[in-house]
Amino acid sequence: MGIFSNEAPKYWALGKPAIPLRIGFKNPWIDAWQVFADRMPNDREQQIWLAQKGNGNIGLPMGAASGVVAIDVDSEDPRIQRIVENLLPPSPWRRVGRKGAVYAFRFEGERTFRIKGSKGEMLLECLSKGTQIVLPPSIHPDT
Repeated sequence: MGIFSNEAPKYWALGKPAIPLRIGFKNPWIDAWQVFADRMPNDREQQIWLAQKGNGNIGLPMGAASGVVAIDVDSEDPRIQRIVENLLPPSPWRRVGRKGAVYAFRFEGERTFRIKGSKGEMLLECLSKGTQIVLPPSIHPDT
């Protein structure tokens, strides 16, 4: 058994539409995964994923079905990280990465947007419907 097959049923039991991510990557392992922003995977979909993609990572589509929107701070600059952290309300969930962190909040219809620096580098993303995040205990490809 793999990460997805071991952990996805726990997320489904909590009403979170966990989806399989490709092994060693953070992109979805299924086509048309964006539909899970609005609905849970059905029993048939869940069983197929467990049988065929059980060794993959786990992703969570942002949106109404998960009830989650995320702020992804991508900057390595500690000043930018502090500014964003001071502007955000307290988050019930945070994942710290190699650079920055992801903060989860209750979805209230927010739209996805991105803020880039003067050199085109990503500073911050609001991840909403049409995006997904990597869930624990997935193994991030950059680690």
